[in-house]
Amino acid sequence: MRRNMDRVAAGSALVLILGGCSGMTLPTPRGHYREPLAAPPEAALQVAEARAAEDRIAELQRRIDRLERRLAAVSKPGVAELGAAELAATAGGGAHPGPGPGAELAQAVEAPAADAGAVSDEELGRALSRTLVEQGGLVLPPFAAEITPELSYAYRGTSGLQIFEMAGVPGIGFIDTRQDTLTASVTGRLGLPYSSQVEVSVPFAYDRVRVDRQGFSQTRSDRGIGDLQVSLSKQLLRERRVVPDLLGSVTWRLPTGSAALGASEPSLGAGYHALRAGLTAVKSQDPLVYFGTLAYTWNLSDTVAGVDIDPGDMVNVRLGTVLAVSPQTSLRAVLDTEFRRETEIAGMRAPGSDDVAASLELGVAAVLTDRMLLDVTAGFGVTEAAPDFRFGIALPYRF
Repeated sequence: MRRNMDRVAAGSALVLILGGCSGMTLPTPRGHYREPLAAPPEAALQVAEARAAEDRIAELQRRIDRLERRLAAVSKPGVAELGAAELAATAGGGAHPGPGPGAELAQAVEAPAADAGAVSDEELGRALSRTLVEQGGLVLPPFAAEITPELSYAYRGTSGLQIFEMAGVPGIGFIDTRQDTLTASVTGRLGLPYSSQVEVSVPFAYDRVRVDRQGFSQTRSDRGIGDLQVSLSKQLLRERRVVPDLLGSVTWRLPTGSAALGASEPSLGAGYHALRAGLTAVKSQDPLVYFGTLAYTWNLSDTVAGVDIDPGDMVNVRLGTVLAVSPQTSLRAVLDTEFRRETEIAGMRAPGSDDVAASLELGVAAVLTDRMLLDVTAGFGVTEAAPDFRFGIALPYRF
């Protein structure tokens, strides 16, 4: 009898051991229930925190990969510094956890979208700035320098009453002229403190004129330095909300090039001093930038080819827009209009000298390297007083 009871007790113990291993609730000989074995609460919390940390690390790694690809694709100055700062901010965010795993994970997920938008806007502004500097809508940073070699060709054909010179005597008659002008110029810009900039331009020109007058045809040409120009620009207002950027400029043109009277003779310069004052407004609306210039030019009286001439003053209106096709490329369209007052020659008014010269300019600019820009321009005359066609290539290089 006792041996049978020992066997029953051993079997019960074996059943209890197997039941505990399988997590089943089994009745004990005394009728009590045993709860299934479960992991401690501290272990479950550690597992959840470990999984959240792994998710955060994976997301931060994806952000770093995106930043590295962005920095590798962009070669303009200043963008590398921007990406490094953004990368440091990303690393700092991972090193200082927030209130809890949920808040950290939400911040890590939302931040990349905001950062991507900020970098894109910055790149866009850098691409447009090179074109705006060329168009007079932006000044260089203090002590930044830029030199721009440019080669341009212009064709102009006119028929009608024009001023001409014959045997040293000026006159007015019906003339048919064809003028070809090839100009190579060098322009230097230097940024100054207080949002200012100084600019000097030196042109070298070749001018050829063919004249048909009363069955007589003649071709003449001249080459040499043109009129030197010195400009000073300053930014007056910064863009905010509805207020645009506003820049003021003053330009002095010196008569350093040889000048002739009328359009029937080749001329490398105007032959008189000119002072020009203008205001330029710039308003951005991504990806477009609109700009407009209103300027007045005082043409000072002088002696040209031995004749006293009092050229009329001019009002210039220039309206244009620049489109950022990509961070490295921009397109632009500009309408340039000059309203010229009547000119007096030897105290007499020259009929037909008060006219309007309007031209449409189309251009494309592309960033070639970190410092060099390629700018191509094609202009078309809208009125008879403007050149019929103009084509130019410029290579601004920034130091």
